[in-house]
Amino acid sequence: EVVRETERVTDKPPGENIISIDVGAEHVVALSKTGKVFTWGMNNEGQLGVGHTNPVQGVVHVAALDNQGVNQVAAGKSHTAFWTAAVKSPCATSSTQLGTPSQIPSEYRKIQHVDIKLIRARLQILSHFSDLIYSSWRLLSYDPRFREVPTYSDVVSIY
Repeated sequence: EVVRETERVTDKPPGENIISIDVGAEHVVALSKTGKVFTWGMNNEGQLGVGHTNPVQGVVHVAALDNQGVNQVAAGKSHTAFWTAAVKSPCATSSTQLGTPSQIPSEYRKIQHVDIKLIRARLQILSHFSDLIYSSWRLLSYDPRFREVPTYSDVVSIY
C-alpha cells in the first residue's frame, strides 16, 4: 500500500479573488478573476502544471498560463484541464453548455438500440475498473529491463 503524506492547505492564493475552483483526488486548481491559475496538493503525476513531478509546498502560481485567456479549470484524479476558448454555440443557453451538435455522431448509431440501463451499468463498471487501475499504477515498472510480465509460477517461486 502506498502511503502519502499531504499537507493541509487552508490559505487561498494571496491577494486573489478566486472565481472558479475544482478538486481532484489529491490536488486543487483555482482560477482568479484576473485569469491567473493556482494549484496545490500532490504533484506525483505532474497534475499541478508546473513542468515537473517534484513535491511542491503550498499554493503554486502556474505562470505558464498567464495571458492565455483561461476561463475555466477542472481537476481529475491525476490531471488538470484548462479551457481557454469561450463556448460559442447557437444552441447553448449558458456559457457552460455546449448545445446540440449539428449532426449525430457516428458512434450513436452503434448504441442507439441498447437499453440505457445497460449503458449506465457498463459505464459504472468501467469507472470502477479505472479506479482499480489507478490505485495499482505505481506497481507497474517502466524500466525496459522488466518488460516481461511475470507468470503465476514466477511469483510463487519467489516465495
